[in-house]
Amino acid sequence: MTKKILYSFLIIPLLFASLFVFFKDTYADSSFYNNFDDSNADGWWFGYSHAVPSIFGNWRVDDGTLVQDTGYDGVLALVEDKDFYTQVVGTNIKLNGPSGGGGIVLWYQNDDNLVFVMVYPAANFIEVSESYNNNWNIYHYNDVSLSNYTWYDLKVDANSVNGILKVYLNDDYLFTYNVVSENRFGQFGVFNGNAGGYFDNFRVGKSAKVHCNKKGWITNFIYDFKNQGECLKFVSLY
Repeated sequence: MTKKILYSFLIIPLLFASLFVFFKDTYADSSFYNNFDDSNADGWWFGYSHAVPSIFGNWRVDDGTLVQDTGYDGVLALVEDKDFYTQVVGTNIKLNGPSGGGGIVLWYQNDDNLVFVMVYPAANFIEVSESYNNNWNIYHYNDVSLSNYTWYDLKVDANSVNGILKVYLNDDYLFTYNVVSENRFGQFGVFNGNAGGYFDNFRVGKSAKVHCNKKGWITNFIYDFKNQGECLKFVSLY
């Protein structure tokens, strides 16, 4: 009896330790930040047009921003070697006229399994489009006023457990979308198309306020930076 109790005391801590290691390894790389102020895009894969896979984008870093303007639809740029589950992902985005559209890529597994959240000033809506084994579902949110050549801050709180996406623009909550796909694990990144546009301050992680000398107080969502650049410190977590 004494031995059984002793074994229990030994096994239970080992079990918890194993679970801790599992969750630590699973979520160890759950954050990412890039403001492109170092004039490179290390850690990114610059891809092709989702609509025309044979055409690769004209991705480049220009004056501290990520730029793409080939004129094709759904040109992808993904964070390399990191898969994400439930995260908050955000980016600053500015879209060229007259037809630039773009936004955030969630849970990219392949061309048939991914989610797009797109800002599209030309039609004045924000779109969620998801492909689940090449079956598409598309939703338009129209209660918004958008303009080309204007910087916006797009943020998505993506819950892989229940499939709920909460979409924010300039820190204002806009709408909730329930993802149909059960493939809620994969790469995150950005995309744009048509006239193209610009991205800056791409971040994945938990919500936090951070101070940047160049642009004042902005919202970021990380605990570890790829490069701090002008960003100095965290102020509050929420």
